[in-house]
Amino acid sequence: MPEHRNARWYLNYVLPVAALLCSAGAQSKTVSFEADVQPILMQHCVMCHIPGAAQGDHSLYPDAWESMVNVPSVQSALLLVEPGRPAASYSYLKLTGGHLAAGGKGEVMPSPQTPLAKGEIDTIREWIKQGAEKN
Repeated sequence: MPEHRNARWYLNYVLPVAALLCSAGAQSKTVSFEADVQPILMQHCVMCHIPGAAQGDHSLYPDAWESMVNVPSVQSALLLVEPGRPAASYSYLKLTGGHLAAGGKGEVMPSPQTPLAKGEIDTIREWIKQGAEKN
């Protein structure tokens, strides 16, 4: 086989298959609400978002998922969590500081004295991006 045909075959067949195999391994794991997201909420959020102490007129008790997913924000025209769309989810914007541009008010959540770690924010973003399932 002439050298240029060998190179063309490599470019047309071998590289795309290799890229597909590499990207399959690089895909992120499924984020579980119960195992990954709810513990973050319990550690950082629920102490302020409970009945009687609910900040922003929002309680995460008794069911945090039900109180967030597809629920309208009282501070913005956005949903608190819009499945598949972190950048259109008001709760995510409150965590990242983008809430003011979405018509919101107040400080970043949680309080600036106890911010979430980047990995925790990434977990919540990925959960929303994956469809905000109750899993």
